This record gives sequence, C-alpha cells and structure tokens, in this order.
Amino acid sequence: QISQLDNDRIFLEEAEFRLDEQIRQVILLLEPNWSKKNIDLGIDLDECTYRGKEELLVQVWVNLLDNAIKFTEPGGQIIIRLQKRESLRLRIADTGSGMDEETRRRVFEQFYQGDPSRKLEGAGLGMSIVKRILDLHAADIFIDSEPGKGTEIEVVLSSKKPSQF
Repeated sequence: QISQLDNDRIFLEEAEFRLDEQIRQVILLLEPNWSKKNIDLGIDLDECTYRGKEELLVQVWVNLLDNAIKFTEPGGQIIIRLQKRESLRLRIADTGSGMDEETRRRVFEQFYQGDPSRKLEGAGLGMSIVKRILDLHAADIFIDSEPGKGTEIEVVLSSKKPSQF
C-alpha cells in the first residue's frame, strides 16, 4: 500500500462523509485495546462533514489512536477532540511515554521505530502511511511530545481544500 500511495495509485472514490462519526467508529473499533488497559477517554467531537477518501482516512485515525493506546500506560488518559473552525482540527493527546527529539524528527520515515522495546509490534510503516495519506488530502500533521509527559498530535484538514484526487 505504501508504494501505491507513493506513486499516487489510489483509485478510491472521493466522498463527503461525517468525519465525527468516522472517528467515533474508530474509537469503538479500538475499544478492546483501550478498555483492557483501563484508559480513560475524553471525547469531544464537533459535528462536521469532510470530502475526501474515506477509506484512507480511517487508516489515519486507526493508526494515530492505536499508537496513543499502545504508548499510554494502564490507567492513563487519552483526549480526542475534533473542532470545526476555518479548518477541521483533530487532536489526540495522551499521557503516554512521549517521544524524544530524534523520534519526533524521524517518526514519518519508513521503517523507523523510536522505541526499540516495541520492535515486535509493527514494521515502522504506520506513521509514514499516515503522512502520505494526509499529504494526499493537503492536510497537515503536528506533533508535540516530551519523554515521560505524553504526546499530542494535531491533524489539520482544510474544510475548503481543492480536490486533487
């Protein structure tokens, strides 16, 4: 899939859909993961629609939320907030282990894994796929993180983006 994304060979239809509902579905899909770790979720989702490749964006939200769950200790907290302003802003903030400067800088590189103890949990492709999908949607992603203090990821989707698919 990453090679298809890199070569812009994605033939999925662009559609208008409820972004808040898509995110709710992802939260429910991952419920076994956050529930077994007794993670407290704070959810605040403005009602909003978005036009894009729905199937690809599901992968973005699954990856970002799954990472937040993976790196949050049992009993921790994850806040998920979707705001409709001049753009659509999704923030996922966790009380997890956080990232050092090198990991933040390299997190979107293919095969990069910042935490060597988690090498068995993936191939290091998730965040590079996230970045490529967001690039296809002319979206931005920002990461604020500090070791031991958690991570906040913000995705900014233009509500008036030109179609480029």
